[in-house]
Amino acid sequence: MVLKVCSVQTHPINGEVEKNLKRVEGIVESVPAAFDLLLLPELFSTGYFMDQRLLDLIDRFQSLTVTWLEKKSKQWQVFVAAGIGRRSDDHYHNALALIDRGAFKGYYDKTHLFRDEKRFFSPGGRLAIAEISGVKVGFFLCYEIGFPEIHRAYTKEGVQLLAGSFAFGKLRSRYYDVFSNARPIENGVFLATSCLCGSYPDHEFNGHSRIVTPNGTILADALDKEGWILGSIDSSVVHDYQTREEQDANAYLLNLREGVTHEIRIL
Repeated sequence: MVLKVCSVQTHPINGEVEKNLKRVEGIVESVPAAFDLLLLPELFSTGYFMDQRLLDLIDRFQSLTVTWLEKKSKQWQVFVAAGIGRRSDDHYHNALALIDRGAFKGYYDKTHLFRDEKRFFSPGGRLAIAEISGVKVGFFLCYEIGFPEIHRAYTKEGVQLLAGSFAFGKLRSRYYDVFSNARPIENGVFLATSCLCGSYPDHEFNGHSRIVTPNGTILADALDKEGWILGSIDSSVVHDYQTREEQDANAYLLNLREGVTHEIRIL
């Protein structure tokens, strides 16, 4: 199966939700080809910053943002995974809203929180998989790219594409470079990321939204400016990269010995 992915990279204006939605609309409608999955960055509509203003924005704009995403998902006839803040009872979550051609499918709540996120958000407790155009996709958010256990768990469930939304700091760009190659290579799967970019008074985002193949080849990279990238995910090659022991395939899944890691001898 082939899944066509569009990843959008944005430089939002902090706090200007409606302007940021309009900004994304303009970017998406400039894409010249059809696609099946649209990825939007972490906290794309509010901007990424950690203080009480963010929670206030979530209270005011969560419903409006989800309704807008549902409308656009239906209009564009795509599956949307969009990074937003959400409130559930007395808890706030850094989440992905997952919407299939206008039908709201649920949220993925970030399970591993980064630095000040722990002051404002509660962690999620489960992973999320969707089948899109015959391809199994596992979702994650930003900091979670540094936890290989998450991506191996997805791989064991048959996921062929790891899809993540990011607000990754430029100061740690070398981590992003390493992890965005390591996760697809070690699991024999594709990876797609959608990132924030641009400079703010106290930090700068890395950008470099990417689509990466199971051998670490970067099919597309948005570099450091707003815009979009497209890539085709051919799921038929995933099994070969996971089990074939020739050419550039490493067969890590074929040769994995689970029991060895359960027993450690202290010398």
